[in-house]
Amino acid sequence: MSYGKRVLTTRVGVEGLENLHEVEGHGLTVKDDIDGLIEEVSHDDKTNIYLELIQYVKKYYSLCVMCKKLDEFIDVVKQ
Repeated sequence: MSYGKRVLTTRVGVEGLENLHEVEGHGLTVKDDIDGLIEEVSHDDKTNIYLELIQYVKKYYSLCVMCKKLDEFIDVVKQ
C-alpha cells in the first residue's frame, strides 16, 4: 500500500491493520473465497488509487506515528 499499488488479500492478510474501512474498496480488496479473488484479479480497474493508499499508510503507519505508539507503549510498560 505504501507504494500506492492495489492490494488484494484475505482477512488473514489484513489482521492487525487499523481502520481498514477507509481504504477497503479504494485500493484494498479483501476476499476470503477463491471465486472472489479470481473475479478481482480479472477485473480491469483503471481507478487511480495511489493517493488514497499513500494517505492511509501515512496516517496510521508513518515513522512519526509508529514512534508515538512506541512511546505510549513504553509509558504503559513503565507503570
